[in-house]
Amino acid sequence: VMKYLQYILYGAIVGNWLIGVKDRLSTCKVQGRYAVVGAHSSKNEYILVGSTMDEGKADDVTRFVDENTIFYIPICYDLLDPDNRKEFDSRPYCPYIEKEDEYWIRKARGML
Repeated sequence: VMKYLQYILYGAIVGNWLIGVKDRLSTCKVQGRYAVVGAHSSKNEYILVGSTMDEGKADDVTRFVDENTIFYIPICYDLLDPDNRKEFDSRPYCPYIEKEDEYWIRKARGML
């Protein structure tokens, strides 16, 4: 009986460790290493503009959102960085885009 409990305990410890390794190696819920997020300038809400594996594209889209939108401040996250991923996952995302910026956000999403 004690041997079985020992195996169950070892299994739980190793399983927990494997899940932690998988979480550190996987990029996140979105496809791509870099995620561009728009932070609303007057509300505590965020929109996901998009994601890409190309850092240059992510920088271009971040600049594009910054130059063209009224209500959104762009943030570019590197999802392989654990701190960036933690911050990205903790944001309250909103599915709605301000009417004045809807055209520009759709255009930015098309760039990715």
